[in-house]
Amino acid sequence: MSSSDQDFIDRLFSAGHLVFLKGSQAVNGVVGKVLRKVQEGRNGDLVALGSDSGAIGRWDRVKQVLLLDREQQKRTLLGLGVAIGSVVLLWQARVLWSVPPRLAASQTKCVLAFGDMRDPIVRSQVMDLYRRGFMVFMCSTNAGGFRERQEDDDFLRHIDPHSADDMASFIQFIEKSGDHQCQLASILFMPSLAYYPAGEVSLNRLESELRSNVLVYYSVLVEVVRRISGPKIQVILYNPSLSFNLAVSHQPAELFVSALMTGVHQSLKRHRRLNVYTIHVGALKLGAQPSNYKYLSLHGSNINDELLKPVYNLIMTHNGNFVQRSWLWITTLGSLRCDYYYGKYSRLSKVPIISRFINGGQ
Repeated sequence: MSSSDQDFIDRLFSAGHLVFLKGSQAVNGVVGKVLRKVQEGRNGDLVALGSDSGAIGRWDRVKQVLLLDREQQKRTLLGLGVAIGSVVLLWQARVLWSVPPRLAASQTKCVLAFGDMRDPIVRSQVMDLYRRGFMVFMCSTNAGGFRERQEDDDFLRHIDPHSADDMASFIQFIEKSGDHQCQLASILFMPSLAYYPAGEVSLNRLESELRSNVLVYYSVLVEVVRRISGPKIQVILYNPSLSFNLAVSHQPAELFVSALMTGVHQSLKRHRRLNVYTIHVGALKLGAQPSNYKYLSLHGSNINDELLKPVYNLIMTHNGNFVQRSWLWITTLGSLRCDYYYGKYSRLSKVPIISRFINGGQ
């Protein structure tokens, strides 16, 4: 081999060796940067890797990084699982908490209502539950007149409080079993809420008002409770207490009825099979017109938002799932305080100083 050829081969090997060294340095530099980035991300958990370490040592350290990243991934997945689980629980709780706008087609529930369907508030309450899918048994002293006009149907049935046959038929219907069983969801006790005679009334007229609005229905209610078996029954009493709280002296009939309804509440509380609630009815309006306490010249609140929907929610919650029943038990302090205030000024009227401004010198 000539000296020129030897020089060429030496230069070729020298160039190849230089390229190998530069390539090795480049690889070492890249691996070193990667490891430094990982070290910074791990907040110093990894030991710095020397740039002159061998390839095997470098990949062992990379493997350690990956294993440590897997532990981090496990913790991340665990935290993500907890977060997702919390969201699901909150969503499920909201579902359990919510009340449907009406009864499902598969549910068969009924209510027994005492009152006069000629009263606009009483009628609105009955028809609201009727439209929401409840079967309504309407017990009123003028049930015969409604039957003559053929207003009975499969979901609205009138009961004469003086008819033993009507009462026996109702009890028999409630105690049916099997596919035709209907749950008694609530009993509504509604004296007249829209109108009472103003001024002084004769003793006979006052006795008639008290008997037709409270006493007759109370006697039937006690008999129903005595004859019906099963779980606890919800009873909702409607008390036109605004005039009583405002001490309106020229409405004696309404004052006596309000006081009697307070006594009915106290009397029914002794029955262990009853959950008794009292609704203190404030000023309401049907459409744009006032529907009660018209002599006070008060602007009432909308009856749908302030009475009908809250009563429906109260019935559904009492007969709802465990979450709903538990919340109702908590809010009523274990059924110790079961007074609700629906309608404008119903709660404020109990405050003596504020009641004077509401009364306006009536």
